[in-house]
Amino acid sequence: MKAPLILALALTLTVQVEAFDPAGPPPDKTIEWTAGYLSRVVVPRVDFNDSTPLGECLNFLELIQGRPAAYSVKVDGEALGDAKLNAPISMKAQDMKLIEILANLADAVDANLVIERGKVSLIPKKEAEQAGTGQPATRPESKSEGSDKPQPEAEGRSR
Repeated sequence: MKAPLILALALTLTVQVEAFDPAGPPPDKTIEWTAGYLSRVVVPRVDFNDSTPLGECLNFLELIQGRPAAYSVKVDGEALGDAKLNAPISMKAQDMKLIEILANLADAVDANLVIERGKVSLIPKKEAEQAGTGQPATRPESKSEGSDKPQPEAEGRSR
């Protein structure tokens, strides 16, 4: 009688030992690491119905990463305010990258995604543009471009 009890207890203890086992120390959370992480994580299924508040959607996306905070990205929507965080969101998707889900949610509430070290935030577009984050990601071309180097045809004529 003691043998089955000991076996059951041993199995129970070994099953509860399963957990996240990191391959090494927590990563240095740079902007590049954060953007890469958001682009690599694929969420198998998203089914937010018409009654799911945006705040709960963001909490779900943070929890679905299934990793300790030191190994995952914080998802923050506090800048949107209570009205938008409590607004219902509807979204259905399968095998979608985390960054795509966040972009769809940001579009639905008229917000920008701001990627920081280890964190992605949804910021209202008006607020983001006033803070300067609404600038294009590409560098504007200078007006004097092309005048720095002579054209090959011009060199040939000057000889």
